[in-house]
Amino acid sequence: MKELDNHFKLQQVLTTRCTGALPKGEVWLGSRLLERAGLKDTVENHILLAQRLGQDVVCLSICDVPANKPDLGYRYFAPGDLADAAVASDIPVLAVIDGPFQEMVNKVGMMQVLTDWIRNPQTLYCVYEAEKKGALDTIGQCLDLGVDGIVLADDFSTERGPLVNPADIDNMCRDFYAHAVVAAHGAGVPLLLHCCGNLSQLVEIFKAWRLDGFAAIQSNLNNLTDLYEKMGANVMIMAGIESVMLDTDQPPQQSLKSLGQVVASLASTGNFVLGSSCGLYDGDFLDRIQRLYEIAQEG
Repeated sequence: MKELDNHFKLQQVLTTRCTGALPKGEVWLGSRLLERAGLKDTVENHILLAQRLGQDVVCLSICDVPANKPDLGYRYFAPGDLADAAVASDIPVLAVIDGPFQEMVNKVGMMQVLTDWIRNPQTLYCVYEAEKKGALDTIGQCLDLGVDGIVLADDFSTERGPLVNPADIDNMCRDFYAHAVVAAHGAGVPLLLHCCGNLSQLVEIFKAWRLDGFAAIQSNLNNLTDLYEKMGANVMIMAGIESVMLDTDQPPQQSLKSLGQVVASLASTGNFVLGSSCGLYDGDFLDRIQRLYEIAQEG
């Protein structure tokens, strides 16, 4: 029961804040979005923009050395910046941390990682072990600073399914996730996963890893209601808005219909947070996301 209680603390806050309204949140607020809003890309302004958009959580991408990260359209902060967030924010703060697999991809590219997985698995496993240590250290620092949740970003899949055999993913990554979950639950907070692509072949593995939910996953590739039920319910899902809906001022009707179905199915669970699968990068998304929030709330 302890793990469910730990997960529920964040959800309890959201439920209290969002009586009669859908909880909302975004994993990434891009630099150009802040620029369009007339804000510098700082911790305080991430919180301010989240509040302006009516969001109920604020997510900050965290790493030990932000200058070493590739430019992906959003800013990484150092763990110490979370101290400022704790002071400035009256909404829950989640730390978004690249998982060990994602960190390897960041450094050498996806093709090199997949090639090594086939040709040099032992070497790859050794590199993974080093990245695992770094990620767990960053998680520990964030937990010590009192974050309300951890989102691990690890892209294991494509539109067609897992990058490699799911059993190989489980074999390499299981121990890291076991330690990460224990650390998060020991601090009384949930651990969520961001993973692009079709997750259907990985659900049982994610369930065995005891994940508390998912953030910014693709509803056009995953039936979110089925995913929620297969995970055993009580998992948080932050999703529902697809990138195609943000690309134009007039979202496709089929996409809006799908969004309505997701909201109708999951909003009543108390474990659903409306958000995009892609993050908010483009300045044009500023007005469009507000309209999409309104449409989803109206049903």
